[in-house]
Amino acid sequence: MRQFFIVVFAFVLSGCNSAKDIGGMYHMISDDPALQRITLEIDGTRVSGQGPCNRYFGSITYSDTGSNSIQVGPIASIKKACPHLSADQSYFQELQRVSMVKVVPGGLVLTTSDETKLVFNTAKLRFAVGLFQRIRQRLPPSTGQRANRIYRLPKARWRWQQNQTQLTKSPSFLVLMRNDALLPRE
Repeated sequence: MRQFFIVVFAFVLSGCNSAKDIGGMYHMISDDPALQRITLEIDGTRVSGQGPCNRYFGSITYSDTGSNSIQVGPIASIKKACPHLSADQSYFQELQRVSMVKVVPGGLVLTTSDETKLVFNTAKLRFAVGLFQRIRQRLPPSTGQRANRIYRLPKARWRWQQNQTQLTKSPSFLVLMRNDALLPRE
């Protein structure tokens, strides 16, 4: 009986870090404003989201070997005209060439066959960034005596001191802001 539980426990542990645990909503990390709109939602065997211009959807398959290999099927999209239409097509082509997925803290990295990496944040992190930017606009400038004060805001535990802002949402989620650059704590 004990050996049975050990075997079952081993199978449960081997499945904990597989590519099937990647379901959720993600936002692309990019310096290009057109690419910052890109979202990726993975739900079972379906993939969908917002490209630089159009919404898209398609299928996704995972490898059962535990090697984190992944394949995105043909992508269909709405054909709305916009200035970023070429970026739309480039993103869809790259997404279809994805061959590997890696789950990282706070996000997801998709790698194509030629080692191009598509890096995504989780939707929760993106929400925190937007919330931070809205709250930071309401804070007084960091000059003179005000720079030495600590401001605590209700419903979000923000701490602002000498051009540093810190959000502590939970023990595992921490974002630091230094010199207007958002950095996830490692």
